[in-house]
Amino acid sequence: MKYKYLFLIVLIGTLLNIGVVLAQEIDQEMMGIWTKTWNWLKNIFENVWHKTSAILGQQVEQRRPEIEEEFQKELEEMKEDVPKTTNSLWQRLKELVR
Repeated sequence: MKYKYLFLIVLIGTLLNIGVVLAQEIDQEMMGIWTKTWNWLKNIFENVWHKTSAILGQQVEQRRPEIEEEFQKELEEMKEDVPKTTNSLWQRLKELVR
């Protein structure tokens, strides 16, 4: 009777060991597949990114004078609006305190 349980314990242990070994092999295969997939997708993304950034870089360089001119206009408008805004904010603060 004791040997029957011992045999079952050894059999279950052996099956579990085989299962663990198979799981590790499957994990290694899956990691290989995921690594290859990741590298493939990364290469595609990098190629698309380089092409896109080159095209956008050209567009920015072509529009740079317009952008700088617009920036200067906005800067001047902000310089004119700041005194008005600070006065109105100060007035609002005074009214809140009263």
